[in-house]
Amino acid sequence: MAVRVEPAVQRERDDTRKTILEDELASEARQLADAQAELRGAKALSASAGSVEEIAERLARHRQNIAELGREIGLVERQRDSANRKPIPPSVAQLTAG
Repeated sequence: MAVRVEPAVQRERDDTRKTILEDELASEARQLADAQAELRGAKALSASAGSVEEIAERLARHRQNIAELGREIGLVERQRDSANRKPIPPSVAQLTAG
């Protein structure tokens, strides 16, 4: 049996989760910008291929993390939006069914 959570409590949980995800997203964006600057510097200094490759791998990882965090934020928003919708009463649903 699933435990029902009050809508206000769930909304607060969703808002907290979204805030945490947005903070993580901002952190990843900063790390991505830092890694991009580091890569530009490494290329300008003709750094070793291994060093450039390691930085490029970090860039790819930050981009992937940003994409995943964006998907998670979207999921939280969709869940919150669907929870805010009122169900259509059966009598109205039957009328709109065609």
